[in-house]
Amino acid sequence: MNEIQPTAPAPAPSRRPARRALLIGVPVTAAALAGAFAFTALTNSGGSGATAATPPPVEAPVVRIETGSTAQLASTVEHIAAAASASKTPEPGPGQYIYIKSKVSYLTISHTGTDKSKT
Repeated sequence: MNEIQPTAPAPAPSRRPARRALLIGVPVTAAALAGAFAFTALTNSGGSGATAATPPPVEAPVVRIETGSTAQLASTVEHIAAAASASKTPEPGPGQYIYIKSKVSYLTISHTGTDKSKT
């Protein structure tokens, strides 16, 4: 602590580089915006005066999802439980962790008596 000495304050930064950046940056930005506007106006007009034909919208296909069955649910759950209990869970050591990657699927079905838009 005996070697710490107060230093002289730093000189104030010059404002000249900021002015130079503004003098160059503003016209370059304006020219770029004007060029982009002109390019957009020329490409949207069709070029030779012909109107570009817009294709008609295409109706999206309807995918029907059938309700699943619970016929083999009990045996599947028993099989999963037996496989999970067959292996010993590893114990992490100091500074280690266990990563568990899961695959999950969510399905929501909502039925209302008043919605008859598509069947």
